[in-house]
Amino acid sequence: MELENLSFEPIQCGDLKKSLEEYVSHEFRPEAIQDLKKKLANPNEAELKKDFGLRLEFGTAGLRGPMKVCGTNAMNCLTVLQTSQGLAKYLKKRDGEGLHIVIGYDGRYNSKDFAEYAAAAMLACGFTVSLFGSSTPEKATVTPTPFTPYYLVQEKAHFGIQVTASHNPKDDNGYKVYDTNGAQIIPPVDADIAAEILNNLSKWDEIDALKPLGKSLQPHVNLKDPYASVMDSYFKIIGDDLLEEKPTPCPDLKVVYTAMHGVGSKAVHKMAETAQFDMKNFFVVDEQDQPDPEFTTVSFPNPEEAGALDMAMAKADSVSAPLVFANDPDADRFAFCEKVDGKWHRYHGDEIGMLLSSFIFKMATEKRKIPAEKCLLACSAVSSGMMKHVIESKGATCIDTLTGFKWIMNEGMGRAKTDNLEFIFGYEEALGFACSPTLCPDKDGVSATGVMLQQAQALYAAGETFMSRLMSLRKEHGFFVSNNSYVLCHDKPAINAMFKEFRNDGKYCEKVGDFAVTRVRDVTTGYDNGETDLKCRFPLTPSANMVTLYFDFGRITIRTSGTEPKLKWYAEGCGANPEEVKKTLETLVFAVIDEIFKPEKYPLEKVPKRN
Repeated sequence: MELENLSFEPIQCGDLKKSLEEYVSHEFRPEAIQDLKKKLANPNEAELKKDFGLRLEFGTAGLRGPMKVCGTNAMNCLTVLQTSQGLAKYLKKRDGEGLHIVIGYDGRYNSKDFAEYAAAAMLACGFTVSLFGSSTPEKATVTPTPFTPYYLVQEKAHFGIQVTASHNPKDDNGYKVYDTNGAQIIPPVDADIAAEILNNLSKWDEIDALKPLGKSLQPHVNLKDPYASVMDSYFKIIGDDLLEEKPTPCPDLKVVYTAMHGVGSKAVHKMAETAQFDMKNFFVVDEQDQPDPEFTTVSFPNPEEAGALDMAMAKADSVSAPLVFANDPDADRFAFCEKVDGKWHRYHGDEIGMLLSSFIFKMATEKRKIPAEKCLLACSAVSSGMMKHVIESKGATCIDTLTGFKWIMNEGMGRAKTDNLEFIFGYEEALGFACSPTLCPDKDGVSATGVMLQQAQALYAAGETFMSRLMSLRKEHGFFVSNNSYVLCHDKPAINAMFKEFRNDGKYCEKVGDFAVTRVRDVTTGYDNGETDLKCRFPLTPSANMVTLYFDFGRITIRTSGTEPKLKWYAEGCGANPEEVKKTLETLVFAVIDEIFKPEKYPLEKVPKRN
């Protein structure tokens, strides 16, 4: 590659010069060098430090970040190849020769190239690679994220990679990894892989023959395409596990579905057919039905965000459908809305988790004949306590875990094995639901859609709705009310400073506003004064912040996001009068914002205002 006229002389910072020189020594793409030349013609050292002074961090979520043509702190073909080479070497050292790796990708910009570079690194190490769409290299064969862990488990493969940024903005992409058990990796695997990446930054000689620059991955004896197999077996196996053979018919029920410009539509259509839903009553939002990396009709492709489902609700109104179902762009999350008393109600993740868990528990005990006391369910610590209350009243076991599906799945599978239980369901409030965790050990919006379609038919045929079912559960077990949201902060050191001030060298606050704190659980430091030895029972998260404060009426957890610049809170209370609980939670949240978040001191955005 020609590097003439590439001069670092205008750069004043010596460390930045070294970073740039190292980057150029590994870069193999002419377009990236040309992009760097433009940046150096009129250098902005602050911006260059962001792009080249840091490396995109590999963690338990793999990689996720903005896509940029050049730079070490962004998603591009160089950083993905370096990551894949390091991962391949790690796997070879850990598991030996002859491994089988499963790779899939979504419909975002560059996803196909990223997946093919990952495959090239695995092939270069002598591994067998199952790459979705590899039999049709001239076009992209995008797949829902759940297909990768599902196929990994079915084939007893050794590792999985899914190229996706899930519901992040269009300029982002990601690289999600699954371990041998089909669940996302947990520490210390992430740190071991990160170390190996740094030892494999130069492109291996074998890569050019496997994926020539600017071309698709070349055919290889160890390369196969699992797409047709998964499109056949997934629906049969998941259907047998989760769905009723003879669902209750409801000929007049209509449902509108949106894929949110993602990859879910084809799989969800087949799941709807598997669930024996009348397809003439299954409508789609045409403008959002096919993969679109621009996400043309939504500013933020996340069904949790306000306004994201407006187009789907308008479509439902036009066809007189009382239900809207949605997946996020990689179809691992599930969301839905229901027309209640003439208005659309958008169900939050805890409400859906409660409904799904009750349906799946019923199927497990009645269809699969699993004794209640053998059933295990799991949710994240920031999810509602309602599922635990309801499920344990029936004799089953319910555990909570650290946030993130990697913990829900690994802890759930581990507990099931230790205590000889059947792990039947896991969820997190952020619209993640594992309806068949032993078959697909990750959140799966496709299977959740199938379950909810059958349950919708049964409820509406009986003159009920999802809301009436949920209200029945609430009247029996209490009203669990949530107040979950976030503020933005792009200044990570400021967030760390905020938490340090809050911790006050271990002298935690005894009150927040007028509310007495009865317990503090700090997962970051390992402190929990609710335990006799004052030690938190969760694995520590020293690189992230997560603290739960307990009160007589409920709790609030504050934590940083692992994938977005968000400072989140999750408040929940329980009582006989939901409006009173709601008001109490609102008062608590604003007290936390004033006394802990301190927006007048720390650079926070999207801070809510009092009415």
